[in-house]
Amino acid sequence: MPNLEETVVILNAASCSDHMDDINLYLLDEVAAGQMSGPFSRQDTKDILGGPFFSSLLIVVVQSQGPGLKDKIRICRHLSKGSKYADSVNSHIVKEDFPTRFDLASRVADIVSPTYSGSHPRLAWPPSPLMDSAPHGASFSASPASC
Repeated sequence: MPNLEETVVILNAASCSDHMDDINLYLLDEVAAGQMSGPFSRQDTKDILGGPFFSSLLIVVVQSQGPGLKDKIRICRHLSKGSKYADSVNSHIVKEDFPTRFDLASRVADIVSPTYSGSHPRLAWPPSPLMDSAPHGASFSASPASC
């Protein structure tokens, strides 16, 4: 990503307004599990990071689980959303630097399993921390990203 001249905060998606309790529970659970810290004010985040930052929005995806079953609520970080003033985080990724291929779920499970003995130099764990926007403009530091 290019150096930021100013902080960019992309507002959360409209889908968040009907799921604030789910979002707050998700954030509290992530903090309790040590996957996130915060919340931080905009100024605190700027001070911690040593300058301007980019805060991607949250979206809520509701997935039907079938007749008679409770829908699954997924809280996601939308890294592909930019604004007329700032490009998205994903727009700065050179796709050729991160080749992607799809495989059987059982093969992927073998690769990410802690007992897997193969060598995959492109897999790095843990991933680098991300900054996310929280429901009311507060920021959380999170790793790993999930949706």
